[in-house]
Amino acid sequence: MTTPPPPPGQDPHPQGPGSLPHGSTSHGSSPYGSTTPDAGQQPHGQPGGYAPGGPQFPGQYPAGGFGHQASDTDRTMAILAHLSSVIANIVSVSFGGFLGPLLIWLFYKDKSAFVRRAAAGSFNFNLTVSIAFWALFILAFLTLGLGLLIAIPGWLVIGIVYLWCTIHATIRASNGEAYEYPLQIPVLR
Repeated sequence: MTTPPPPPGQDPHPQGPGSLPHGSTSHGSSPYGSTTPDAGQQPHGQPGGYAPGGPQFPGQYPAGGFGHQASDTDRTMAILAHLSSVIANIVSVSFGGFLGPLLIWLFYKDKSAFVRRAAAGSFNFNLTVSIAFWALFILAFLTLGLGLLIAIPGWLVIGIVYLWCTIHATIRASNGEAYEYPLQIPVLR
């Protein structure tokens, strides 16, 4: 049974101001719960309490970066991940440039998301550069030297891009910032 609405100009709450009829609530018209959320609450069915980028799951980076400032050790290891490839490429004549970043990734993948991302990016980029370098070498060899017309300029372009990207990545790592290498085969994440 429902009661008819009060006539115009009459108080809708006959018990007096501030009092509510039995079964009514202050935040909605239903005695069974709120039809509108209180201040600070999410509507029913809406996830609440998450950062602006939404919920974060293990292995997922926050929307604006890593969510914290990289420590000195993290920055040092990220710098080593980038520079170890240069040293390994000099020593191994562009064969093992990806080994230094791979070792750092193996040791730090579960310790620091910042170092893991830097080492994985460096590994992926160096693997891609090594494949391109050796593909040009095989082209020059199979064409009995005629491929050198393509290989030598290719090696120069690869070398310049490689040095520029590695230096840029090292500077960004020293500032505690992530760097996304261009042109990489995504093997590690």
